[in-house]
Amino acid sequence: MDWFQLVLWILVLASLGVVIFLGTWGVDHAGKLGHILDTVSPEEHHADGSPVESAYVIFNPVKIEDQDLFERTCRESARHGGYHQVKFIATTEEDPGTKQAKQALAEGAKRIVAAGGDGTIRMVAGAIANSGIPMGLIPLGTGNLYARNLELPTDDLKKAIEIAFTTEPQSMDLAWIRTNQDDLGKENSTEIPPHSEVELGSEQPFLVIAGLGFDGAMMADTNDTLKDKIGWGAYVAAGIKNAFGKRLHVHIQRDDAEKWSDLKVRTLLIANCGGLPGMILIPDAKPNDSKLDIAALDVKRGVFGWASLGTKLFARNIGIDLKDHQFDAGSITYRQAKKVRVATESPQQVQIDGDPAGTATVIEVEIDAKALLVAAPQKSEEQ
Repeated sequence: MDWFQLVLWILVLASLGVVIFLGTWGVDHAGKLGHILDTVSPEEHHADGSPVESAYVIFNPVKIEDQDLFERTCRESARHGGYHQVKFIATTEEDPGTKQAKQALAEGAKRIVAAGGDGTIRMVAGAIANSGIPMGLIPLGTGNLYARNLELPTDDLKKAIEIAFTTEPQSMDLAWIRTNQDDLGKENSTEIPPHSEVELGSEQPFLVIAGLGFDGAMMADTNDTLKDKIGWGAYVAAGIKNAFGKRLHVHIQRDDAEKWSDLKVRTLLIANCGGLPGMILIPDAKPNDSKLDIAALDVKRGVFGWASLGTKLFARNIGIDLKDHQFDAGSITYRQAKKVRVATESPQQVQIDGDPAGTATVIEVEIDAKALLVAAPQKSEEQ
């Protein structure tokens, strides 16, 4: 193998890694809290007998090794934030956060803290959207993509817990997605016009990125058993399997415009945030700009296309903008909107913040501007 081939394969692997990161967002691995705090003061009540403000922690128990230590640490930070009562509610496999967050609202919570991976956090966020109740985050997942986009600490849990209970909340956006949940095994020889009336299912919240095409297929094909054994290597295997599949013909409508755009893409992403670990995938996607960012990634001519795409992504992350042209083997097209409707001509796998979401021929995404009050550093508001 000569030097040119070596460089080419490095670029291919780098570009595959971009989408592989998408598949890590919803993955749950047990997180270690370590030795954070040894003592904590008892809960207090106001001297006049009036009720004290309460905080609720919605947590994924799989993430926590020492439950007592975790609760003591949260109570100490809650006291610093003025919350003298703290109630803990565990998520379950059947209900990863929605029901628990609604219970907290019904019981009068003054702050709700989500402790877990991106999946737990997005479900809690969806349940308390537009309630006016501040939300704190304790990132305990592998990707922790939303926390990273808000520049919250992901390797200092004591600091993350302190921020979750004490930091002034900032207004943040939430995105909602609906799909028509088509059946991938069904014969579908008839083209689906993008303007057709299609019945969509119930909406689901997301905080980072949803998409269809290559990334959705990769998530659906990731083997859970293999994932338990080799971790992220399972996503590499699924990514390679789907890297050279057919390109998609998609129809895109932005903000209810009469005109639809027709594109050939490898994968289509709709983002509320654009950051991944170590890189920015969608530069203009901010968590509080009241907009959705659409990224259409296309790859032609196999290995050369992935190499071209990887080169452009790397260049943009070091401040060099390599413009697309008609002869490119790999390209990225960016657009913005408040509402996006996408139709495909055959059922496609969909992912929502890294979680497989079945197959669909139509998806609709809408931004819910300033729907959340999230405890985050002030600089996140200035993005």
